[in-house]
Amino acid sequence: AGFGIGGAFLSVYVDPWRDTTLEQSDPGWVGAWWVGFIFCGVICISISILFFMFPEKYANSESIKKERIKVASVQRKKKLNEKDLNIRYQIKDLPKQILELLARLPFVFVTGAFTSQALVISGLVSFVAKYIETQYGLTASVGGLITGAVAIPSAGFGIMLGAFIIFLFKPTTKRLAMLFFILSLVASFFTVAFLLRCPTHDIAGVTVSYPNSTLLNDQTLNATCNSHCNCMSTLFEPVCSDGITYFSPCRAGCDKYFFNGDRNDPRFENCTCSSLASAEEGYCDTGCVMLGPFLVVIVFVLVITTTTQIPYVVITLRSVAEEQRTLALGVQSVIYRIAGTVPGPIIFGALFDASCVYWQEECGDRGNCWVYDNEDLSYRLLGFTVGVRILTVLCAFCTWVLFDVTLCKHGRSEHDKEDLEVSQNPQS
Repeated sequence: AGFGIGGAFLSVYVDPWRDTTLEQSDPGWVGAWWVGFIFCGVICISISILFFMFPEKYANSESIKKERIKVASVQRKKKLNEKDLNIRYQIKDLPKQILELLARLPFVFVTGAFTSQALVISGLVSFVAKYIETQYGLTASVGGLITGAVAIPSAGFGIMLGAFIIFLFKPTTKRLAMLFFILSLVASFFTVAFLLRCPTHDIAGVTVSYPNSTLLNDQTLNATCNSHCNCMSTLFEPVCSDGITYFSPCRAGCDKYFFNGDRNDPRFENCTCSSLASAEEGYCDTGCVMLGPFLVVIVFVLVITTTTQIPYVVITLRSVAEEQRTLALGVQSVIYRIAGTVPGPIIFGALFDASCVYWQEECGDRGNCWVYDNEDLSYRLLGFTVGVRILTVLCAFCTWVLFDVTLCKHGRSEHDKEDLEVSQNPQS
């Protein structure tokens, strides 16, 4: 729902009260990203009003309250001294408990596997809409809608599938760790999704030279064919002519335009940089049909990855002593957020920036990226994802191999107890 609503707001210009000639397909288009925050804030405030409708007191609440206070006071007198000692002991013993957790190798490796997995997934979910927009030439709103339509059902199905596997087969922890390893290994092969890319647009003066002209400098929009136009580079308004995309009608040397029956379909003429002497608004079509295969692979990646979430939690709880489970989940949550979900989007953003070949510049300040090198971007994302996925697979493998069923003596399932008996009595 969030992706869908966000995509709808991105189809509205960032300043709704300002008239603009930009269309959603224009690189200079900025959607109304801020409306989503106001929309969600209004919903939260509206829901909170309902809480004020609860009565101050329910019927018979006073008698129930007095009875509870009476029972609690008796118990408190008995356990007060013991409770104070326990609190002091727990705070003093916290570093020791954490070190004991980190000494349990299955816990360390399953945490490492999930953290490295979160590093990739958090970055992918944050930037997959941008990747679709960049690679396949779609608008930001359409990219967001596609991301929501793909990510939400896939993730939901994967989580339910993982829970269903545990409920139906009731696997031992050792077998659950093996399943975790196998799924992590299979998901790694689907990183080939980043190879399903489209070619970078041929943009005169940026990625290719001007036709029938001489570049005055390397990667410059100024050429002899448009030197008479005195063009500005503050707006990126791509036009297509003879299979080459030009930065703007002015950069194509065009000095006339007309509307071909529709005011949303302008045509440009007298384009001195093109052999056709005419141009159409927008990028040239590259004939790329890789969006469908890319989305299919992404669906498999999300389903397989989210299927491991429930097994991961079960393995975590069974790899530590029962009295340490709460602490284990807390430590694990801190680790995978600090080393996973927080840096993931930052790293993906840096990889996108490193693949930019032409930046917006205004008053000497660098703005948004106007042109990405699609091939370089796909290789950078592939290299990073493969490297992290190798770490995930290694940690999952170590979790499976090193998981000792003797860790499961306290409060574990009957399946784990059977594994323990088999390991202690191999001849039986």
